[in-house]
Amino acid sequence: MFHDIFGLHTGRHKQIADELAKHADFTVVIPDFFTSQSDEFPGGINGKEERGYGGGLPRFMYLLLTGKLKSFQRLHPWSPVCSNIWSKDILPLLQSSLKCTSLGLLSFCWGAYPSIHVAAESSIPVRGSVMFHPSFDRTSENFGEGEDFTRVI
Repeated sequence: MFHDIFGLHTGRHKQIADELAKHADFTVVIPDFFTSQSDEFPGGINGKEERGYGGGLPRFMYLLLTGKLKSFQRLHPWSPVCSNIWSKDILPLLQSSLKCTSLGLLSFCWGAYPSIHVAAESSIPVRGSVMFHPSFDRTSENFGEGEDFTRVI
């Protein structure tokens, strides 16, 4: 499961993951792509404090209006940041410890960006991907991937 731009510690990501694991008998893994890449944004735009959606909206609006949201996104390109987290931390866990033979991907907003890359590059077959409110186009444009990569997918 791939979190939105607010990060792993905001919203209902962990609750949704727990419900999926409980009722669907899946092993659910949520990579934290926003590990501290900068002093200004440790753990995501709202930090590592557990919050609901309401707590992050004022900060999100501030970052959007000041242009700092793009700066935050630029700290997390697929290569090298997100791809390293996926290939060095998550993929070995899925292959060795959990013995996964296939993946189903679930992503929220910003999470569609790494989700699309994983679906395109994963050594474990991806059987399906669901994206809620995907913002892949805007995020990939921010890294100059734009339409060329989107057409491949």
